[in-house]
This record gives sequence, structure tokens and C-alpha cells, in this order.
Amino acid sequence: MRERTIVHVAGPTGAGKTTFTERLLDAQVALAHCVRGERDPTVPQEEESAPRAHPELRRYLRAGASDVALFRFAAPSMDEFFISEIMQNYSEAVFIEGDCPLACVDLSVFVSPPPTAGRSLLRRIVREHATAHQAAIGQFAQALESSEGLVRLLSAGLGEPLAAMVLKQPRRLEDLRRSLEAGLSEIRHAPPPAATEHWALGAGYDGIERAQLVVINVRSENDRLAAQLLIDDVARLRKDEAIFRDVIGYRGHKLPVTAVMADLSVPKDPGLKKAVARVKRAAKRRMP
Repeated sequence: MRERTIVHVAGPTGAGKTTFTERLLDAQVALAHCVRGERDPTVPQEEESAPRAHPELRRYLRAGASDVALFRFAAPSMDEFFISEIMQNYSEAVFIEGDCPLACVDLSVFVSPPPTAGRSLLRRIVREHATAHQAAIGQFAQALESSEGLVRLLSAGLGEPLAAMVLKQPRRLEDLRRSLEAGLSEIRHAPPPAATEHWALGAGYDGIERAQLVVINVRSENDRLAAQLLIDDVARLRKDEAIFRDVIGYRGHKLPVTAVMADLSVPKDPGLKKAVARVKRAAKRRMP
């Protein structure tokens, strides 16, 4: 398999993803293919095409992409993507805009507009647990009604070897069933679990928690204050323990994220230069 840098550019519609990809091509970060990814659960198998009239593909070509493709898929699949036609041709990098057909990439970029009044990256949500609690009680009660269900419960709680030993002793097994039924009755009459508050991402920001580079596309000086607030919230994703736990989870990383504001319509914008430099560093690490 060829070693090349895979960069995924995500973000809401109209944020400036294609413009940012054009700037990467303008800066000659690497000899790059450009792929527009579209996730569609109704697609029976991956579809690759290069329609001449597709607006994003035409912009990639004008900006200097070595090859372009539209890649539609139902679920991420590294094997299917890497055997696609576009990946058989030589390149030093692949820029994927939109939905990503891969589970992991070398650099994840999120392009966003500044938040409008009343919107923010983070919000508090209330989660109700009563319904899930009642469903769990129902499943437990159903398991106790049959020998097969009881076997599954014992295997999950004790492990298969100990469960097998208990199953060989009918009297002990029946005592255990009555004990579990009594415990279930207590749970049924106990107050339902209270609702809890959690941190969550605001609408339009799904994916930003996985990004290593965040670019806020400011189109005027009036956008800069809101953009800075968004940059501050991006930092909070990893610095605030409660936010990190609720939004990213313990399996996530706490590596610092490069977050910049840039007017993507201005090729020499200082923030844009910083963002392009971050992509160049990722590309150089993968190139021999």
C-alpha cells in the first residue's frame, strides 16, 4: 500500500470546506487527489464516479488536484476505499471533503462559520433514565422466566465455568431464582432514577470533537468576536474534565488542537497560513 497523507475536511454546509481544500491545493501542500464523500445508507455498495458537472469536483480540478472523484457509501470501509479507482493512481496526499469513508485519517479538519447569536459549541442537555430503567427491568424479568434466560444471566454475572457448576445443582439454582425475583420486586417498587444533566455539542458541530485542526471562517471583522468564543470552547473540550467526559469520552485524546480564525477568501490571511502549515506538517510526517 502506498504511503500517503489522508486529510478529512468536515463541517456544516456552507462553512467553507471546498474553499479551504482549494487553499491547500493553491499552497501545493502535496500532489493531491480530492474526493467528495457522500454517505447514503440506501447505497447497496460503494459507488465511485467523476461527473464533469459536479461543482466541487470542478473546483478541485481548477485549483490543481491531480485527480478527483465522488465516492458514495453506506458505511465506512477502509478496504473498499483503498481499492477504488482513484486510489490506484499515484498521489502524495488525498483530501476528502464531506462524509468520510474511512474510520481513521492522518489529519481531521473541521471548518465552521462563527456561531450566530444565541448559538454556541456547547450546550447542556437533560437525559431521562426512567424509560431505559423500565426496559431493563422488563428484560431481566423475561430472562428469569426461562431456563435459557437464567443461564444467560448466570453466565454474564458469574462467568461460564461457575454458571455451569450452579446449573448442576437444581436446588441451589431454584434458590438463586427466588432471590433474584425478590430483588427484582424491590427494584420495581423503588423510585425511578432521576434525570441527569450532561454536556453536549450544539447543532451543526458533530465531528468537531475529533478534529485536530479547527478553522473558523470569518467573512468580516464583525465575525471575529464570535469566532474567538468558539476557539475558546474548542479548548474547553479537552481542558474541562466534565466536558471531556461527556462529549469526547475517556477513549478520546487530550492532545492540543490547532484552532484558528481565517478569512478563507483571502489567500494570505495569517490564520489561513497557520492552518495550511498544520496540514503541511501532517503531510511531511507521512512522506518518505
